[in-house]
Amino acid sequence: MTLGEAVLWAASELTAAGVDSPRLDAELLAAHILAVGRAYVLAHPELELRSEQARRLRSLVRRRACREPLPYILGTWEFYRRTFCVTPAVLIPRPETEVLVEAVLRRLSERTASEPPLILDVGTGSGCIAITLALEVPGSSVVACDVSPGALKVAHANAQRLMQCAADSGRLDLRCADFPHGLEDLAGRVDVLVSNPPYVSEKDADLLPPEVARWEPRIALFADGDGLSFIRRIAVHAPDLLAPRGLVALEVGWNQAGAVEGILSAHGFADVEVVRDLAGMERVVIGRKG
Repeated sequence: MTLGEAVLWAASELTAAGVDSPRLDAELLAAHILAVGRAYVLAHPELELRSEQARRLRSLVRRRACREPLPYILGTWEFYRRTFCVTPAVLIPRPETEVLVEAVLRRLSERTASEPPLILDVGTGSGCIAITLALEVPGSSVVACDVSPGALKVAHANAQRLMQCAADSGRLDLRCADFPHGLEDLAGRVDVLVSNPPYVSEKDADLLPPEVARWEPRIALFADGDGLSFIRRIAVHAPDLLAPRGLVALEVGWNQAGAVEGILSAHGFADVEVVRDLAGMERVVIGRKG
């Protein structure tokens, strides 16, 4: 079987399984088994696959046809121009979360304080937010917490790989902590509290794609009741941790920004701002400690 034939077969199998981007996924799986880039797959359809390569591709296609997320199969995913390791212990980094990072970087660029900021990432998962901010804000101190030891293991591996050669990066402190417990030493010192918290209501679980509902960690997806219980917990405890005029920046569900604005305002946050993602959805809510 040639590489071109293999991609056509894989795309057909994934189409039948209801995968949203069957051709792209087929090309990326083929590139993965060959340890090449996607461009190589597109440029060499005549390449004859060895039997072991064909067998491995069939195995990966079966996994994807069962709707296992592509990033978990590949073991890595791109976020903010960097490659992060991912496993089923962590959420898959998404473009919407890049909007959260951009919003925080913009607000930090407007700071007049001379001291590098202290940033707290609540529910760090793969570490994609915390590590990106540490790399993008030289001299910063970033504390990243998560209640999941499995997630912290992934974050630690990403930090070791991405930060060890970055001489001007900020410092990263990874903690196993259930917010706000285990963070008492940060009281009154945090300049930015950032989080992509669980915000999906359990009653909406059936609306999620199989890749999300069946595979991604429930503890990172779902919050009690209307999906805003963890955001309310952040709003209650963030003022104790934030420095004067400190910021809280939250990723929220596509229809939650108005409610989250109200929650932050009710807990004394001022200058509350909503930021839209590339699809025009209200995706990030930022407020300043009053």
